[in-house]
Amino acid sequence: EGALPKLSFLILSDNEIGDAGMRALESAIAGGAFPALGHISLNSAGEEARSAVYDALAKRKGEVATALFNRFLETSTSQLGDVTRLDFSGMAAPSVEEARRLGGCLNLCVNLKRLGLQRVGMSDKTLQALLASLSEGALPKLTFLSLSDNEIGDAGIRALELAIASGAFPALEKIEVRHPAKGNNPAGKKSQQAVENALKKRKEASGVGASSQLSSQESSDDSNSSFA
Repeated sequence: EGALPKLSFLILSDNEIGDAGMRALESAIAGGAFPALGHISLNSAGEEARSAVYDALAKRKGEVATALFNRFLETSTSQLGDVTRLDFSGMAAPSVEEARRLGGCLNLCVNLKRLGLQRVGMSDKTLQALLASLSEGALPKLTFLSLSDNEIGDAGIRALELAIASGAFPALEKIEVRHPAKGNNPAGKKSQQAVENALKKRKEASGVGASSQLSSQESSDDSNSSFA
């Protein structure tokens, strides 16, 4: 248990591994092997056996992200100021109260540059609660925000648009609300376009020439969270 604690990528393709080997790999992952593993490459055995391995890895990553989120909410004020990256992707969906608490903690993350909230079950109500909890000028160094593959509708996207127009995330350069690989949100294209336009307008007003990218190809770098 806990073997290869820093292994993040494992390639097992082009081998003769059958279903029995895949089941052994699934059991090993579920049992705690390769605790830092983020990606695994497989092309042998049956589709069902391979899917079970991927599901086991996804489940564990979600459990790790949820534990990270809960630990973050209990972190001392002095520590939050040193955090530069956060990635909660795949964690259990937060409640409205947890979203409010997250916003309160983020107010203290004055050096945070990248925030990953993709695939967290974020809804209109939880996003609105998070945004309402942010103080004016919060997250002054945040340059990248991912909210793709959630349950955010037009109301949540509208709240995000208004927050950006009001000066939230003053250093923000890229925001992911929809992504061809990571997934979209239920919000309509018109609402999502409004977020892009709000960010672009603010950047132009501040003299920043680079255009915003609502659908960025850049990953939020799951393995490099500064809070662990």
